[in-house]
Amino acid sequence: MDETIVKSTVARWLNDVVVGLNLCPFAGKPAKENRVRFFVSHAVDDEDLLQDLEQEMKLLDVKA
Repeated sequence: MDETIVKSTVARWLNDVVVGLNLCPFAGKPAKENRVRFFVSHAVDDEDLLQDLEQEMKLLDVKA
């Protein structure tokens, strides 16, 4: 599946469900400010997926 389609589908779900239904009161502001990063992993096994997750978590630790 095309990464662009995956990202836009997840972004729509985030806005419609998570933010729209107020499931997470902390999600609205970053979503509205376009500060949510969407990443599509191409991992084929658990180890690769964990490496992708670790890399994304490191990005959260970088001061903006």
